[in-house]
Amino acid sequence: MKYTRKTMIALLFLFGGVLFAEDYRKADIISEYPTIFEVNIYRDSLYVFVNAAPRQDIPKHHFLRPLLQENKYIITYLMSNSRSTVNVNLLGTALTDEELKSEFIQDLQLDSLFNLNFLEMVQRYLIHKEVEISDFTMRETEIINIETALETMVRFWYPVYDSTSNRYSGYVCSGINGFSNSAYKNRNILLEATCYSSIMSKKLRLLRLAVFDFTKITKRVVKDMVSAPDAAPDMQELRQNVWERLEERRFVKSTLIKELKAKSGILPFIIKY
Repeated sequence: MKYTRKTMIALLFLFGGVLFAEDYRKADIISEYPTIFEVNIYRDSLYVFVNAAPRQDIPKHHFLRPLLQENKYIITYLMSNSRSTVNVNLLGTALTDEELKSEFIQDLQLDSLFNLNFLEMVQRYLIHKEVEISDFTMRETEIINIETALETMVRFWYPVYDSTSNRYSGYVCSGINGFSNSAYKNRNILLEATCYSSIMSKKLRLLRLAVFDFTKITKRVVKDMVSAPDAAPDMQELRQNVWERLEERRFVKSTLIKELKAKSGILPFIIKY
């Protein structure tokens, strides 16, 4: 069976009888992107949309397979919030699907924001395997309060108002949320990605419960904020009120804590409860 050059190469020293694993370099990991990531292109009459994620058919013995399979939502979020996604979407319909896929991977390999966070995860994962990326320095582990993590998580429930139907609805997704507004400062993309994973990776159980609560909470907040029947509340104020009430939900907090504990080995932060 053929392996990549860095797939856990073992060097056996005959006189010492000691087994050593060879370290990786950043270029080795980045060169694997075409193998470990898949890119899907969706088109309509006006736009081109890129959806990228870890491949489902990663070779069984690939050295990053467990990391990618166990953290697909985190990695997908990092991709959807990378500069590469923006760059490829701006290319429009001039290129074929295959050209766009190739362009995306090439951009991703040069994407400093994505590489910073993805290589951080890979480094922490590899260290547990007693190897490392020799030319990559991990960040110091940061302490984050659970209140900050909760404040981050609830912003994935994003109320919107349709003036045509005079109805309120909402999004729960990686692209339309409380972070897409540039007014939100001090973003921690990796924390956002982990919060997103905590919503999506529980077979959507949390998502279903939260959307049900989200709908009820939004209606209550609108009722509390609006005095006249035809009046519409300020949407930013409405969202802030909805987020604050979601933070009080026990299942939101308990699910987030479980996810952060489960992922602690690959994250550059720990949560203070």
